[in-house]
Amino acid sequence: MNPDLLATLTALAGGSPALVEQVRTANTALAALHLCQAANLPLGDLIAARALTTALEVLRGAPVTVDIVVIDRAGTIVGRA
Repeated sequence: MNPDLLATLTALAGGSPALVEQVRTANTALAALHLCQAANLPLGDLIAARALTTALEVLRGAPVTVDIVVIDRAGTIVGRA
């Protein structure tokens, strides 16, 4: 878990300064996700979008389709890109 990255994504999603700090100090990524879900911020989608960007950079234009799905510990989809 990178708390600074999660906090940055929370801020980019429009999270309040208080929420950004709560995410930054959360003990787990799941706790950060729950904080954002309670505030109706799509942290899972932002994480998925970031992962998609990384995957496409690694693939360097290879002729494949990439779908990213973020799943929580309960198996619930919490983000897509």
